[in-house]
Amino acid sequence: MKDIQNLIQQYGVENLRLMIKMHPLRKAFFITYTSSNDPLIPVMCKIVEDRYKLKDNYKIEVKSENEAFGKESFYISDLNHLIRDKQVRVFAEL
Repeated sequence: MKDIQNLIQQYGVENLRLMIKMHPLRKAFFITYTSSNDPLIPVMCKIVEDRYKLKDNYKIEVKSENEAFGKESFYISDLNHLIRDKQVRVFAEL
C-alpha cells in the first residue's frame, strides 16, 4: 500500500478523492458545528491547501464534496495509518 504522499506524486492532488467518515454539520443561529452524537457517515472528500501546505509534510486538510459536511485535518502519518487500516479509502480520477 502506497502512502498518501506517493499517491499525490503519482496521480496529482487534484485527481485524488478520499472516502472518509465525517459528522454532518449542524447550524444554530450563526454558529456551525459538528456533534459527536451524530453518526459518522462516509463522504467523498478532496485535499485542500487552505490551511496546511502539502510541501510542509505536516498535516493534510480534506474538504467534503457534500456541503452538509465540513473539513477535517489529519497528521500525514495518522492519515497513512487510516489508509493502511482501510478506514479511509483513496480513489484516483484518471
